[in-house]
Amino acid sequence: MLKKISSRLLVAVLTTIFLSAAWLPVTASGATLRQREWSIDLAQYGYHAGYGDPGSYEEVAAAGNVIALGISDAVPSAHIDANHSPWNAPASVNVYIFKAADGKLIAKRGPWLGDYHFTLTPTAKGNFLLVLRHFNDGSEKKREELLGPV
Repeated sequence: MLKKISSRLLVAVLTTIFLSAAWLPVTASGATLRQREWSIDLAQYGYHAGYGDPGSYEEVAAAGNVIALGISDAVPSAHIDANHSPWNAPASVNVYIFKAADGKLIAKRGPWLGDYHFTLTPTAKGNFLLVLRHFNDGSEKKREELLGPV
């Protein structure tokens, strides 16, 4: 009986170790990930969290050794009241490019005038494409605009 219990215990311990190891985050090459090496306070780039207002809108994309962060905010002159929300106001869109290895800012692009929401997409060659919408930014012609590379 003791042998049967100890073999069950051994199986339980090995199963626990195996399952614990299976849940470790790994890279494509199979190496386990290290702890976060850097972080950025997005407020220094104009981002603000919405508390009662929508705050900033952001999109993040990675390509090669760089990370792009796009941020939009309603322009200061936007007419916002009970009938005009910040989501439907003209927005200023900026894109910041950082080194993936250390989080250092290497470029800033913009500002562009567009709507609050936009799309930031990486390309296979390490660039980024930006789709701006012009439905609520005061433009005469309602349209979408593709900018690239940014």
